[in-house]
Amino acid sequence: MSRRRPSLMDILEEDQVSPSPTSSEPPVAAAAPAPTPVAVAPVEPPKSKKSDYIRLSITVPPDMFERLQAISLKRRREKQPYTFCHLARQAMLEWLYQQDKDSQ
Repeated sequence: MSRRRPSLMDILEEDQVSPSPTSSEPPVAAAAPAPTPVAVAPVEPPKSKKSDYIRLSITVPPDMFERLQAISLKRRREKQPYTFCHLARQAMLEWLYQQDKDSQ
């Protein structure tokens, strides 16, 4: 098994944890994380490294693809996340939330 290549985020985190020996400034302490609010509606999970994701392939009918394309273009103009994978994750997140809500 080959060694995983470190991401830029990994490198930046290493720099924050262990400052270079030539630095004369003391390391800056990380701010305490804010308490997470209780979500009443589905909220996209925080972004994580691409290597943490599991890849899925799906097929959709042409009419659904056209609708997704229109939504994607609209969101792109509004400077919102617009990729098909983002739209699919958001839709699945809302569907899973609804399933959890219905099972209670």
